[in-house]
Amino acid sequence: MDFLPDSDQDALIDATRQYIESRMALANSTAQLDDVRWKEITELGWLGLAIAKGSGGSGATLLDEVFVFREIGRALVPGPILATLAAARLAAWTGDTALSANLIGGHTRVARAVALPGNNHDLMLTNADDCALTLLVDDERAAVYPTPRRSESSPGLEDGTSVSYCNRAEFGRACLLLDDATSVRRLRRVLSILTCAQLAGIAVATSDLAVDYAKNRIQFGKPIGAFQAIKHQCADMATNALAADNVTYFAALADMSSAPDDLSPDYYALAAAAFCRRAAFGNARANIHIRGAMGFTVEDTAHRFVKRSHTLCNTESFGRAAAQLGGLASAQMNVEAGEQ
Repeated sequence: MDFLPDSDQDALIDATRQYIESRMALANSTAQLDDVRWKEITELGWLGLAIAKGSGGSGATLLDEVFVFREIGRALVPGPILATLAAARLAAWTGDTALSANLIGGHTRVARAVALPGNNHDLMLTNADDCALTLLVDDERAAVYPTPRRSESSPGLEDGTSVSYCNRAEFGRACLLLDDATSVRRLRRVLSILTCAQLAGIAVATSDLAVDYAKNRIQFGKPIGAFQAIKHQCADMATNALAADNVTYFAALADMSSAPDDLSPDYYALAAAAFCRRAAFGNARANIHIRGAMGFTVEDTAHRFVKRSHTLCNTESFGRAAAQLGGLASAQMNVEAGEQ
């Protein structure tokens, strides 16, 4: 299977990277998706890339979105991009073309609500500032609600994510509701795969940053990259980054080519989630280690990759991905096939 992007996808990647570097460079830790930048990303088509043209989108593919979100992960771009994209997808699937076009056009932003561990009633809202709507995805249904306005948001783990809390009872009537099990699974896969793309981007960025630092940091009269301990660690980081890319691409391709009742895309999405979580955390921590004391300082970018990895993995419950993966029927079938 060929995972290399074609010429159109290369152009998409280059355009996305150039925009991010010019408007939300990694070195600028205070850059936010203000109204001007939000309008710019809607003009670039980020929010409706894989939605059908009849619903206001560009008619591209999930794999094209993966390439965009990989760049978002590389530069730690903040804001409710994924939640708004998923809500637009939900609106298109449920036939609400007016809301879908509204979201794709950038007129309304959507926050994300996730249940707190051990308590299904209390919710954490991420990026709820200036978001009129909130997306809540459970195991059995997905819904979009008006955003509760109870408390002010506070900055998250210094990765540009704002956080606030509310109770399920504070939500009013749902603007959109999807309770078809197959469609809910499909939406969860979109969220999972595009989160994997961001984690893969983090793995790539931290690998590149560590290598650059190892080439330029001089100790004992030579670059620290010349020492085996650092050299081997950088090689492991490059391997992690390449593997994270490939499992994410495969999960996207499997989702695009599967039948609606096929469970194998769930398997590949969970496999990507389990691996990308490990790769992102491993590379982000190694990047801090290679940079020494500098990696822990606020003015350095290294610590922000660890914190964004925590935010992404907690939002999508990637900590449970490995256990869920082992419980899938397709996983059991693969084990039995291997034993034979």
